[in-house]
Amino acid sequence: MRKTLVLATMLHLQTMFICAQETTCNMKAVSRGETAKLECFFGENMATSHHEIFVQRKVGDSSKPANVMDCFWQNDSYTCAPTSPFVFDGNISDSLTLDLPSAQGRDEGNYFCEVLEDAFSYKPCRFDTLLAIEHEYAAVKEDARLGETSGANSSLGASTEEVTTNKFQANKSDFKENNASSSLKSNTIIGISVGATAVLALVSVCVIVYVRHKKRRGRKSYLPRRNKGDHLDGSADGENTELQAL
Repeated sequence: MRKTLVLATMLHLQTMFICAQETTCNMKAVSRGETAKLECFFGENMATSHHEIFVQRKVGDSSKPANVMDCFWQNDSYTCAPTSPFVFDGNISDSLTLDLPSAQGRDEGNYFCEVLEDAFSYKPCRFDTLLAIEHEYAAVKEDARLGETSGANSSLGASTEEVTTNKFQANKSDFKENNASSSLKSNTIIGISVGATAVLALVSVCVIVYVRHKKRRGRKSYLPRRNKGDHLDGSADGENTELQAL
């Protein structure tokens, strides 16, 4: 009876310990085109517990998880089937590592490593890609943080982080200034084009008016000049007087 009680107590304590297990993961952000690493941590050696393992990715809260890799115990070893483009070296202990060559924006999302056992829970990790300048900024910031933690070169790390931060902000400012300059140049070119078109239209109107005026003056010069006293039939007042005398 005592032996049964001891075994039951040990089983209960073991169950409580297993229930405390939580699988976690880590996947650091990288620039697009670089290789990313997904690390899963189980808290115990899976090679001895032989639990089935599922690695999945979820993009949104309402989306269905996408399978990354399944592993199950068969013939005294794990058989794993990673989905493309992930690459797995086959090593499983209390952790495993998946490589993601040439990470892209479509690979972003929440990843989690799940053990098919009720006693286990999982905690997801977020993966995002970075632009080149953001990657440089993150790397220097991480170096500064490590320098502060170790207590060595903390001031140098902080100053380096500040310089990189200023560089990042300066690049953003240069981008905005270049956009503003391009917009100003475009507006100037448009204004010059509109002004030139208006001047050309005004010159054309002046030329047309001038040509018409010249034509009118030319027509008037060909008409015979009438003297005072001339009649419409072309005879003068003196001729009419002579005819009346006869």
